Amino acid sequence: MRNKRGSILRTRERADGTGGPDVHWKAVLVENVRVDGEPRQQHIAVLAGITESGIEIDAQRRRFWDAVQERLDDLGNRVSIEDRRRIEAAVALKVPRLPLGARRMAEEGLPRSCRRTARHVGAEAIDMPRNTTGMAI
Repeated sequence: MRNKRGSILRTRERADGTGGPDVHWKAVLVENVRVDGEPRQQHIAVLAGITESGIEIDAQRRRFWDAVQERLDDLGNRVSIEDRRRIEAAVALKVPRLPLGARRMAEEGLPRSCRRTARHVGAEAIDMPRNTTGMAI
C-alpha cells in the first residue's frame, strides 16, 4: 500500500483480522489562551495513546486508562476536579472505560497480595509491573 507521494506504508493486521494501516489516537490536553489578542492553544500534556484496533482489546484499554489516570494525577492542582471529570468524559467518548465486571475479571488473575491492593487503590493497580516471581514491584 502506498500514500499519495508513492511512499510505502506499513500495514499490520487489525484486531478484527483485516489488514491495512492502523490509526493511532492520542489524548492531548491543551488550554485555550490569547496571545496578542489572538486565540491560541497551549500544549499542557499528552495523556495517553492507543491504536484503533487496541480500543477493542480490554488489556489495551486498561493500560490506556491507567496512563490517563496517572498523567492527570501528575498534573496535580493544575487541573480542577470538575475539569478532570470533563476531560475523562471527553476521552471516554473515543475510548470507552472497561465495565466493572471486566475490571473484576482482570483482578481475579492477580496474585492474592495484589488483589487486596487493587481493591484498596482501584483499577489502577490491575496492571502493576511485576518482577519474575509475579509480585507487584
